[in-house]
Amino acid sequence: GATVYVFEPIPKYYEALKAKYANEPKVHVFNFGLGAWERIATIFMNGKDDEGSSTLVESKSTVQKLDIKINDIK
Repeated sequence: GATVYVFEPIPKYYEALKAKYANEPKVHVFNFGLGAWERIATIFMNGKDDEGSSTLVESKSTVQKLDIKINDIK
């Protein structure tokens, strides 16, 4: 079987994935995103049920702002 690496910068989704795959030794979940350079970015969570998210623009439906860690992919 394949080994899977999951990069999830949003804490509540990271925790859910970590719990879901706790007994799967070939699934590795990390609490950061990947990008062209290392930084802390603001992510805008949209909609009452976090229907979407963006690090690019805040919208009228933004309900929460989070600072997330982005690691260099290199």
